[in-house]
Amino acid sequence: MATNLDNIFESKGHVHFVGICGIGMAGLAYMLAKRGFNVSGCDECCNSLKFWLKESGVIVFDEHSPEHINKNMSFIVRTPAVSSSEPELITASKLDIPMFSRGEVLAKLLNNYSDSIAVCGTHGKTTTSTFIAQILSFAGKVPSWIIGGENSSLGSVAEEGSGKYIVAESDESDGTLALYKTKYGIITNIEFDHMDYFDSKDDFVDCFKTFINRVQDKVIYCKDDSTCCKLMDELDNTISFGFSDFSDYFIHSVENRSIEGTSFCLRTSSGDFSFFTPLLGTHNILNAVAAIAMTMELGISYDVIKNSLENISLPKRRFETVFNQDNIRVVTDYAHHPTELKAMLETAKLHNYKKCRVVFQPHRYTRTKTLGAEFPAVFEGVDELILIPVYSASESILEGGTVFDLYQNFLEARKTNFAIPKPILSLSIEEVTEFYRTTLASGDILLVAGAGTVHGVATSIQSLGLKEQVSIPEDMQPYMSENVPVGKKTTFGCGGNADFFAKVSSEDELINVYDFAQQNSLRMKFIGGGSNVLFSDLGFRGVVCRFSNDYNKIYHDDNCITAGAGMPNSSVLKYMHENRLGGLEFLTGIPGTIGGAVMMNVGAFGSEIFDYIQTLECYDGEIATLTRDQMIPGYRKAPEVLNNKIITKVVMKVKNLAETDIQLQKEYGEKRQWQKQYRSAGSAFKNPDKDTSAGKLIQDVFKTPINIGGAFVAKEHFNFICADKTATSSDVIALMNHIKFAVEKKYNITLETEIILL
Repeated sequence: MATNLDNIFESKGHVHFVGICGIGMAGLAYMLAKRGFNVSGCDECCNSLKFWLKESGVIVFDEHSPEHINKNMSFIVRTPAVSSSEPELITASKLDIPMFSRGEVLAKLLNNYSDSIAVCGTHGKTTTSTFIAQILSFAGKVPSWIIGGENSSLGSVAEEGSGKYIVAESDESDGTLALYKTKYGIITNIEFDHMDYFDSKDDFVDCFKTFINRVQDKVIYCKDDSTCCKLMDELDNTISFGFSDFSDYFIHSVENRSIEGTSFCLRTSSGDFSFFTPLLGTHNILNAVAAIAMTMELGISYDVIKNSLENISLPKRRFETVFNQDNIRVVTDYAHHPTELKAMLETAKLHNYKKCRVVFQPHRYTRTKTLGAEFPAVFEGVDELILIPVYSASESILEGGTVFDLYQNFLEARKTNFAIPKPILSLSIEEVTEFYRTTLASGDILLVAGAGTVHGVATSIQSLGLKEQVSIPEDMQPYMSENVPVGKKTTFGCGGNADFFAKVSSEDELINVYDFAQQNSLRMKFIGGGSNVLFSDLGFRGVVCRFSNDYNKIYHDDNCITAGAGMPNSSVLKYMHENRLGGLEFLTGIPGTIGGAVMMNVGAFGSEIFDYIQTLECYDGEIATLTRDQMIPGYRKAPEVLNNKIITKVVMKVKNLAETDIQLQKEYGEKRQWQKQYRSAGSAFKNPDKDTSAGKLIQDVFKTPINIGGAFVAKEHFNFICADKTATSSDVIALMNHIKFAVEKKYNITLETEIILL
């Protein structure tokens, strides 16, 4: 491929980028356009870089389409985030248009410059590249650069300057680092990563070794890194930096000045030099010194570098404060490797906070699996940690590499180190955002960590701010409360707090609570007996309600019973038995209320509740009655017509009680007797079909009952997930997803949860 690229690169023809709005792809597209190529591209997730590219003469299409491809194109540049099955790539292949990765083309571009500086390393390459470009710019050298990170001082991720130097962040993730042949090379550190590409640490290190051997002039490296030293110590074209006494640029006399910045000294062969920088953290001092060493070797004077360093700035998402108000600080950070996360947390300690709160999104299944056991200790001492699902970066899901596997690593680590926080699992960035907008308090620092979509938590808080406090009207305070632990009101007995909880006992109260929720844009949820719901450990943003009094009444006439939605199923059966009525015996042992039973279309032993319902009364701003003909239920699911409606009353047909009904109720009760010993919501998963039992599938996979934390599978029925008194909702969620993954892997059947996750 490299030979073909050599042959066509000089023609400066038409180049098309598939996934052009990725930050690295956009920079490369810009540079090719500036060098005379006809550049086009497309992206399914166009962002602000689209407009920057268009201003530079690049044609950018929204979304992918094979129509973007034509036979006159010289070559295609593709991002690894786009699958090989993408129609554009298939069309290009059919037309025999050469296709290259971003790394291949960037290496070729950089090799065309006489004074090129390639910055690589597992950590810090974006920051170090940014620092070098800033210093060279401050020195009036008008450099070119192409960097995978935005910076306010530079103003763009790439620039074609009139000076002789070009600075490039050179990525090792796909092995293309070995293709570079630059004048100067900088290696910040070498720590095994990118397990999706490299089979072993040796292969990973060999990639750096090839890069070093191809550098034409000087290689600058960190003396504190043992792997770097093994590769460099016997070479004669190297310059070292670090805290090691043997470094050519030896860092000493470091002094942190609170959050103002850091002062330090460098001992070199030319003497001692002092610096101050607004940067915090040992890792950033190392990055800065790498840039100092490079620019000093290029002949930039100490005074220029010193002045530049006093005004230097980090790339975005490198401990970037996006919200700082009322003694609440929100920081976004790209950290996703244990070493990077440790550096982030060490920097956070330099800030004066009362509570450190972190939301972390793991990056790639391969990295999460390989380094999973290393993550927990990094977060030691953190007051609160939320984990969200892995950002796949186009990888297929991998056993052992999910966020639920990482969660189990934390539980295991806590057995010997209780200072490691027990994480909270959340399946939604939106849920996390609303949680923090509601709960952040004076003295908190929130660290939003990860290289994926978790950044949206920070940007949402930045743009929307914190939520204003909503107060309960005085006349509603007798039946409504704030910040109530609603998890304890469910049969699982775990979960967080609701912003508001209302005990609704009359139509007037229902109207008041409904209007309160509508006026304040709050979600509203009735939980009945709490038997089919699991509240997140983050709680519920909105109003949780439970019926009482007027909605707990029952009567019968003309072979029908009318029950309020808040009526417990057991009380309905008791009333029917006392009045010699039968027909609903299948409800025996099913916890919860009639309203909840309707919303789940509960069933057992061949019957379901919609077999008996005649009419329903419901409320969504006004009272309405729905007839049987207006309602078409699904399996374990209420009719769509009931979406966003509150069931208030149910009319069901019944019959005169017979001895067979009494016997059935007794048999059903005996069959469910074992369930009473557990805190559970009943069946966790729906049966895939009438002939396939979810419980049987689970038992076939696991053979013996399993548990995660305080959540466990009942030995009597493997479709019953239960919670002991130590359990959190995160335990239950982790166990449910562990089961789903295992069943899907073995049987290619995706189990659907019967429990409503709130």
